[in-house]
Amino acid sequence: MRIVARVEGNQRRLIERLGGNGLVWRPIKGGATIVTLQSAPGFADGMCAVTIPDQLGDFGLRIEISETWQGSETHSTASVVCGLSGKALRPFFRGRGDGWFSVPNACTVITAWHPNGDVMIAIHFIFRMENTALIGHHALWRGICVPQRFEHYRLAIEAAREKSKCLNCQCVHFQAKKEK
Repeated sequence: MRIVARVEGNQRRLIERLGGNGLVWRPIKGGATIVTLQSAPGFADGMCAVTIPDQLGDFGLRIEISETWQGSETHSTASVVCGLSGKALRPFFRGRGDGWFSVPNACTVITAWHPNGDVMIAIHFIFRMENTALIGHHALWRGICVPQRFEHYRLAIEAAREKSKCLNCQCVHFQAKKEK
């Protein structure tokens, strides 16, 4: 999971300046550019915190996050990513492993444990303080029998449970279909 900035439109001079400062960028469809931000000093290892260059100003920050699977034949954990409403998202990258998703500001991560079927629903969000941004985490619920108030996550929960049973999983289990 990481924080990136999305720069819209033809901002070639800005992108070149950022590249000169050691930031990595990549063009994407539609003429936008994704800028990978540098880790912010003073935060614990493993904490996703970045420094936002002054030149980026109000360009949108995004979370880039992937589905995950880890475990063995007998015990495993898997996570799928969805929107805050439980809606399936379209990955921007599908390689040999899991799909990567890019979401503005916040997303929901559904984690399932196999074989017990335990599930956790958590919100991940960008928290910005001046020129620093970090990813916050808020667990909404954890258990086996999902309460009615989380019914809108039902399809994502089913996908996470299926992914947790998929030995050495190398595929995306919860994604929106490509629009034609």
